[in-house]
Amino acid sequence: MSAGPYLTHQLNLSSAPRAMLALAGGPSADARVFLATADQSLSVVDFPGQTSDARILAQIPLAGTAVKMAHANDRLLLSLADGRLQWLDVKVATNPKVLAILPSPGKLLDLQLDAEAAYLLLAAEAGKLRLQRWILSEGQLPQQDHVGRAISWLLMGVTGGLGLDLCAKELLQTYSLQEFVLMRSIVGVAIFLALALCWSAPDDDIWLHQWRA
Repeated sequence: MSAGPYLTHQLNLSSAPRAMLALAGGPSADARVFLATADQSLSVVDFPGQTSDARILAQIPLAGTAVKMAHANDRLLLSLADGRLQWLDVKVATNPKVLAILPSPGKLLDLQLDAEAAYLLLAAEAGKLRLQRWILSEGQLPQQDHVGRAISWLLMGVTGGLGLDLCAKELLQTYSLQEFVLMRSIVGVAIFLALALCWSAPDDDIWLHQWRA
């Protein structure tokens, strides 16, 4: 007898496959595969160790065609063809649940998942690459806490305000107090509007509201 490999199961597909992720199973244990197909659906396929009949445990629609998948701790993270990410709870194989559909973090090259974090490899500007780590909190979406950047913006604002106050003496020699207050208000509003547009834009530096530096 040859050393193998041997065909044990076979399943006919009604739509072309786009991404697949297999969970390890022993020689006699049931193996499981998550299969995303071109009809924008996800199938949970079971390969029983004691029989040769593969079976589909569940099939759910996706928000788009999945091109990459990662699995850990009964959670499945999918990268869709349009750049968005879909987050699923697959603890109950017969009843997967969609937890969230997340905006695109940028041009995604690869993603990996472990028990505590998701790792995204992104294409940045000028041909550079960016590796991001997203923490996973129980009962919450993958998120990052952007404390470092928030402190930087705060310090920049304080420095700008102090600089303007230091210039006030010189400015008040040319402008009246009312004109100075008006000018300072206009500059302040312009800065706040610019920051608001920056934080609300769906670019590849913004995924959720919280970040970790």
